[in-house]
Amino acid sequence: MLQDEGPTRVVGAEHHTATGCRQLNCLILREALLIDIEVATPRQAVEDEVSVRRPERRERGLIRRVEGQCGNGGADSGIMRCRLGRKADAMENRMSHSANRRILLASAAAAGLSLALPAWAGLLRTPSQALGPFYPRQLPLDNDNDLVSVAGRSGSARGEICNLHGRIVDEAGQPVGAARVEIWQCDAFGRYHHPDDRGDRPLDPDFQGYGRFTTGVDGGYRFRTIKPVPYPGRAPHVHFAITVAGQAPLVTQMYVAGAAENAGDGLLQGVRDPQARAALLATFVRPADGGDLLARFDIVLGPATPGSR
Repeated sequence: MLQDEGPTRVVGAEHHTATGCRQLNCLILREALLIDIEVATPRQAVEDEVSVRRPERRERGLIRRVEGQCGNGGADSGIMRCRLGRKADAMENRMSHSANRRILLASAAAAGLSLALPAWAGLLRTPSQALGPFYPRQLPLDNDNDLVSVAGRSGSARGEICNLHGRIVDEAGQPVGAARVEIWQCDAFGRYHHPDDRGDRPLDPDFQGYGRFTTGVDGGYRFRTIKPVPYPGRAPHVHFAITVAGQAPLVTQMYVAGAAENAGDGLLQGVRDPQARAALLATFVRPADGGDLLARFDIVLGPATPGSR
């Protein structure tokens, strides 16, 4: 049984008891202002650490702003100005970078400081891609999530059988239930089950070509299909359409990680951001027991669009 590991997420601070003294608050604020949480992608395995950087260009100005806040009012302003240098360095020497940051964030929450993550500190939204000319004009009678067997036929589809699965989530990593997931792709001979694909390649009558699945509360989906093959002028790919009530549909494509044709595919290379482009790649692996191929492709949806259906 395939296990859903869940998409990569930005890990928030845990709740801990902490004192709310102003001296600690000042140090917390200095550290918090310097946090720059990197955007995670669905296939980066970040479970226990929040990756951080400290841009040197901004640091001096941020420290001056914090010192100004700490030094305003009260006989203890000299103390509160504060240990922004040697005390902070001493703390960093005593604790690991990641452990220090977790404690600082948790302490800030306990002390009542507002350290909400910025809007960009979520998952990377899956890029949209062209619908293409071969979305079915009329859905096949057999349109379940098993594309390698067709109702009324005893044969099995040509090609490398694959269990393709993943999760549909929002940018906060929350699963999206009741999402309709549609896929369509060419058969092992490189031909679509579509009247407009009039190439001289043979047509596999045992390949369904199209399937759909509705996600449950966990946002999970799964299909039994074939590993995509090249289509003339295109890298191997599978078309996806995700439809959720209250949102405009997301149409995208999934590509095979490591396929030689990827470098020359105009649609894939048209995604200029390397991280966004990597979010469209899926790795196909053969289990140790030699069974069917496995591939995982998580999809991150953007916010609901007002007036969309």
